[in-house]
Amino acid sequence: AIEEYKRAIALKDNYFEAWYGLGSAYFDVENYREAITAFERAKRLRNDNAEVVANLADAYRQIGDYNQAETNYSLAVLFFERQRDFAQNKATRDLTADIYGRWGFVIAKQCEMNVKRGMSCKWNTAVNALDKASALSHDNFDTANLGWAYYNAARADMAADRKEEARAKLLKARDNLKQAIETNPGYMQGPLLNLGMVYTDLQDYPAAIETFKKVVAREPKWVFALNELGIAYMNNGNYKEAAAEFRKAVSRDNKFAPAYFNLAHAEYKNGNMGEAKKAYSRLRSLGRADLATRLDVLTGGRIRK
Repeated sequence: AIEEYKRAIALKDNYFEAWYGLGSAYFDVENYREAITAFERAKRLRNDNAEVVANLADAYRQIGDYNQAETNYSLAVLFFERQRDFAQNKATRDLTADIYGRWGFVIAKQCEMNVKRGMSCKWNTAVNALDKASALSHDNFDTANLGWAYYNAARADMAADRKEEARAKLLKARDNLKQAIETNPGYMQGPLLNLGMVYTDLQDYPAAIETFKKVVAREPKWVFALNELGIAYMNNGNYKEAAAEFRKAVSRDNKFAPAYFNLAHAEYKNGNMGEAKKAYSRLRSLGRADLATRLDVLTGGRIRK
């Protein structure tokens, strides 16, 4: 098919269907860079074609160019929504919902890169995209992702000391995650874990504890969840249970530094200085002087004496 499209283009360079077909053929064989070249040419020939920009966005996503993917996904949903039969055409609406979901996904992937560079993330844009996806699809997966995006947007507000905005988004995150979980109780553990972290940030520690307990009951080897359960116990003033969960976490991963930090702090709060110092020493041996220094500050230097 690739060679046939190339021959057609050689005869007629402005042959839109051939450029679009060539891009699709390259995409099917996972040659995404050549697909991008062909889709970009098709886009120049018809710059308002929804299918072209949606496929172009997919190709950019596959090579990790999330900014270009986001730009083209935003164009795709705009063009689809402008179609006259959009309100009545379920197939188009379902496709648009899926594209909104992909748009939110690439924003999240770009955020992973931005954080490493000290750059801000576009979580509010992700919220808007996933809100549209959820409204169009009424799908648990989109609702859960919307809750996750609200949570991350709230965390950004918290970092910027926008307390009221953060709380409003945390409540939205809670409501969407609860809806996704309650609609499908057998749902994957990710939304439950996210809900637990939302409860922690809302300072509803009993709810956080109950939520994380459900996660670790289903995934007893999930170190991150064990650590989060321990944090919830710590925040609720139950240092004994907190230490027990942190100990489970480090028994499953003896290089997970955050759990050693938390274990040292919990044991210090319990009055078990010997156990606290053991965890502190392990942090040092893992090369986490930053966390060890934080413990020095939290304990007034007593943990290193």
